[in-house]
Amino acid sequence: MMPKEVISLSNQITRCYSDNKKNNYNFELIVSSFNNNLKERFEKSLSDYTNWDKTGIQFTESKMEDLISDNDSNNTEYKREDVIYLTADTDEKIEELKKGETYIIGGIVDKGRYKNLCKDKADKLNLKKRRLPIDEFIKLSGRKVLATSHVVELLIKWFEFKDWKKAFDEVIPQRKLASEEETTPEIESKEKSIDATTEESTKEI
Repeated sequence: MMPKEVISLSNQITRCYSDNKKNNYNFELIVSSFNNNLKERFEKSLSDYTNWDKTGIQFTESKMEDLISDNDSNNTEYKREDVIYLTADTDEKIEELKKGETYIIGGIVDKGRYKNLCKDKADKLNLKKRRLPIDEFIKLSGRKVLATSHVVELLIKWFEFKDWKKAFDEVIPQRKLASEEETTPEIESKEKSIDATTEESTKEI
């Protein structure tokens, strides 16, 4: 990623930690492949991350695929059958979240340069793919892709409400929603998508 995209992702991760910590329903967040430019960004500008509550978030240089196995005999964290890769590039939607499942959210800010990145990665790792039920509950302008921080907050809110509509209403800013008049392809093509290119301001913990 470009330097400003790494900054955006680091700020989104900061927001994910904050949202997860302050809610009654919490996830065990793990930032994998935490190395190179992203790690350097944290150490230089967000050095307090080393003091974050380890029960709320963990950082590891290991790749996600190294933490997944097909059985319990290997010294890995997660069973492949319980892992779901979230991607907008699949027709199968996720109906509900379940305790014991692991959800992978792509940590990439690419300004649309890479298409099907999460889908291709999931296929390579032989992981189940699911999309969030965006079209079923809200109208988004542009591509149906959300920022990493939005996805994490949506998952948290689903566990709170057990209702996708309420979760989306709570998380997605109204200014990002397309009006009824803005649903033609001509208008949609001019709209900015809600995706990982969203510039997030640094949020203090």
